[in-house]
Amino acid sequence: MKSLKFFLLAFMIAACSSYPKKNYYLDENGTPISENSFRKMKKNPNITYASWISENDTARISRLIHPVFEQYVLAYPPFRNNLEKMTGKDFNDNTIFLLEYVYLDDHCTSKRNHWTKKDVMERKHFLDSITTEPLGQNDQLDFLHIFEKGIEFPKTSVPEKEYFHTDTNNFLRKTIFRNPTLCGSFALIKPNGQVLVRHGEFRADWMSEYLKKDYWDLIFPPRAEE
Repeated sequence: MKSLKFFLLAFMIAACSSYPKKNYYLDENGTPISENSFRKMKKNPNITYASWISENDTARISRLIHPVFEQYVLAYPPFRNNLEKMTGKDFNDNTIFLLEYVYLDDHCTSKRNHWTKKDVMERKHFLDSITTEPLGQNDQLDFLHIFEKGIEFPKTSVPEKEYFHTDTNNFLRKTIFRNPTLCGSFALIKPNGQVLVRHGEFRADWMSEYLKKDYWDLIFPPRAEE
C-alpha cells in the first residue's frame, strides 16, 4: 500500500513538473496581447522594437522591450582601457570597436549558457567568413565577440588571436548592452565616443556598413561649424 502511495505521489510530481508553461505576450508598453498580434508587430517594419523572452516555473513571457537602435556617447579612453583588461590586448587611440554581444539566458538558440568547442568553432568559421572583408578594408576596425558573464565556452585560439571573450564584471552589460535582447546585440564604438547599438538578430558585416559616412552622419549629425 505504501509503495502504491509513493508511486502515485511520484507520478503527480512528474506530471506537474512536465505541465507546459503558459505563454504570455506583451507589447512595448507591457500590455498583454495575443500571440498573433505579437508576431505581426515583430514583422511590422514600422514598429522598431526588439524582443526578449523570460521564464519562471509556470510561465514563458515574450515582450517587445526596447528600440532596435540605441545611441550613446561615452568617454572613449577609459572604455578602451576596460576592453584591454578584458581581452588582454592593446588597442590604439584610433580603434573602432565592432562588438557582438551574447546575453545570459538568451532563448535564441539551444546553446543558451553552455557553448561546446564545436559550437564555438562553427560560430568562428562563420564569423571569419563574413568579417574578413570589412576588417580588411578598415585597419582601424577591431571585432570582438563577447559573452555575458555566466556563459560557459572554451577558448579555441592562442591569446593574441582570440576574439571570443567574457564580459568581466559585466562592464559592457552595464555600459552599452543595458537591455537584454533575443539573439543578441551589436555595437560600433568610435574614438570620439559615439556608440551605435543594434539589437536583435543581425550580422557583423552588416553592422559595419553603418560606418559609412552617409549612414553615420544621419545617426550622429555633424555639428555645424561656428
